Amino acid sequence: MSGVLGIPINNYEKKGIDLIDSDKGVEVKGCLIYPESTDYKKNYVKWTLFDRELHWHEKYCGLPLYCALGTYELGVPREKLGFGDMNNLELFVARREVWIVPWDWTLNFPIKEGKHHNYRYLRPRPVASSGIPAMPEIEFTKKIHGGLLHLTEGVKREHFKEL
Repeated sequence: MSGVLGIPINNYEKKGIDLIDSDKGVEVKGCLIYPESTDYKKNYVKWTLFDRELHWHEKYCGLPLYCALGTYELGVPREKLGFGDMNNLELFVARREVWIVPWDWTLNFPIKEGKHHNYRYLRPRPVASSGIPAMPEIEFTKKIHGGLLHLTEGVKREHFKEL
């Protein structure tokens, strides 16, 4: 994602936001899906922000933040991948779709208390009765290797000049 967006990987902080430069930060999240499956659990799209990520809008105060939320499909069944293949997972991605959303959208989701840490589940289309807005509308789309990249409403195009 760093190369596609033109934003360097954050090598300064071991547990910091994934991509960062002088004018923005981007946290990258992925979700494996199986569109051909009839099992709803294999097509349940959600992304998780963990404890240390929940308050980055405070940690990186003044720096615009975004989430790159992606879904991907593998060209081979996950069960056939060996442990060593996990280090080269990118080689097995058959299709991907990524949405860049403003960080503020993630703040609509409640923080849940887990056994070991707190977290937020992000969903593209939350249950209507939750009062949480759906993922912002797509304003720009670009073809990328193996799929599509979308910038959504509220994302400043000038922060993604490489696109």
